[in-house]
Amino acid sequence: MNSTHRKSPASTLMLLASMTLFLCWLAPGHYYPWVMFQNEFSAAVAALLFGAAALASGPSATRWPALSSFALLAALVAAAQLALGQIG
Repeated sequence: MNSTHRKSPASTLMLLASMTLFLCWLAPGHYYPWVMFQNEFSAAVAALLFGAAALASGPSATRWPALSSFALLAALVAAAQLALGQIG
């Protein structure tokens, strides 16, 4: 009768990310000069938490669609051009 049910880190991170994204949607953030700073920051934190949840669930559970792989490759090309001084 003494069974302890532990949540996985991925489900906890998903819950935190969902709550953060909900907070982003509800925050008014209408104060000059940072009109949307609070909303954008909490959305970025939620995206990082969703990414951490995907990585915490294990490599076999994370699948990369072909279009996402192409977008990652395009971003890496732009980062390499910036690092080599071709764009700036």
